[in-house]
Amino acid sequence: VEVDQEDGTNLLATVTQRWGWGNEVEIDQEGRNATAHVTQGGSYNDAEIDQSGSSSYFGWGSSGVAAYVTQYGRGNDAEITQTGRNLTAHINQYGSYNEAEISQRSTRPHVASISQWGYRNDASITQR
Repeated sequence: VEVDQEDGTNLLATVTQRWGWGNEVEIDQEGRNATAHVTQGGSYNDAEIDQSGSSSYFGWGSSGVAAYVTQYGRGNDAEITQTGRNLTAHINQYGSYNEAEISQRSTRPHVASISQWGYRNDASITQR
């Protein structure tokens, strides 16, 4: 599944793959107030979210750019890359041999978290 949203405001992308193997999701968003949600169940699935943008208003109280990935199973990969202002990224993985990576570049507030339950999981967060 590929979702491409550019030059917009109040962008929303939601992809749910309840069960399967080898599924791929790629979401690209560029604009203001962009939100992406991916939920995958199964094994060896990939989720990639690439966002660039900011909030409609400057400051802490605005929604900005947000990405959420939840994966259940074994050998799944999740990657969130964000640039802009007021960035939020969260990855939750349940299972084993999963990989998660968040990369954020921002001049304003940014928040990131990765939670993994299981064993032999790998996680990385980079904020600049």
